Amino acid sequence: MPGHRGPRIASHRRDVEVPPQVQWLLDSMTMSSAFVRNSRTDVDAGTPWPEHCTRRCSTAPPSTSTAAPNIARYVFLDLDAHDFFVDRAVSGNATAALLRAEAAREPRDRALRELIGELPTPQPGAH
Repeated sequence: MPGHRGPRIASHRRDVEVPPQVQWLLDSMTMSSAFVRNSRTDVDAGTPWPEHCTRRCSTAPPSTSTAAPNIARYVFLDLDAHDFFVDRAVSGNATAALLRAEAAREPRDRALRELIGELPTPQPGAH
């Protein structure tokens, strides 16, 4: 239906404006899930399905840099992530690789550096 906007996850940050074309795409996805995230893994928008995931990410320890649900904080700081992900280690490795790539791409991003500083560092010999 033209002009109809179904349920969706609203933009969580005031400084994030999801382009109308992207929101239209999200709104049209009624049988699958998708979300829009930024380089710091803040969830900015999404389809209704990942709302459950977004609520989980919202329960991760809060940050001073953002009020948006954050995937990295959820993966590394919330014990619930161990039960939520089929393979939490793989999710953690992928999230860490993403953050390393973003830190290399944007070395002056203070909020990204602060986020990385909040996360635990790997222990030698830990698997």
